[in-house]
Order: sequence, then structure tokens, then C-alpha cells
Amino acid sequence: MFPPGSGREGAPETRAKPEIWTKRAEFDAANDALVKETAAFGEAARAGNADAMKTSWAKVAEACGGCHGGPTKSGGKFRFEE
Repeated sequence: MFPPGSGREGAPETRAKPEIWTKRAEFDAANDALVKETAAFGEAARAGNADAMKTSWAKVAEACGGCHGGPTKSGGKFRFEE
């Protein structure tokens, strides 16, 4: 996601925040957490385990906040610019 060259230098109209590239390790860690938690949610769903899904969904929401969290006005750490 967002490979080198996909920032403003390669796509001037992008709304992606520069922090995606300037804080790459942090962005990648947040993305990895989201992938891990959504996979766990999918496993719980495939197993038909509603209790595990509820627990897992809270972790998915927390992982989303890794990029999209923070004050709405700021757009979050890595959220699209307005």
C-alpha cells in the first residue's frame, strides 16, 4: 500500500498525507496491525463464533485508529487530507 513514488512527487493530486512516507515504519506497523486483526475477525466469522467476533471487532476498530485516530480536525495520523 502506498509504494515509494506514490506520494505527491508521483501523484500531485493525491490526498494522502505526507506522513505515510515520512513516518513509514509507523505507517507499516499500523497497517500490519490492521491486517492481523481483520484476519482474526474473519477466522471468528468463518467459525461462526459470535463472542469471538465481538471481541475481535473491538481490536479491528482499535487498529483502524492506528491511522485514522486522533482529532477529527487533524485528520488523524495518516488519514486523507481534506
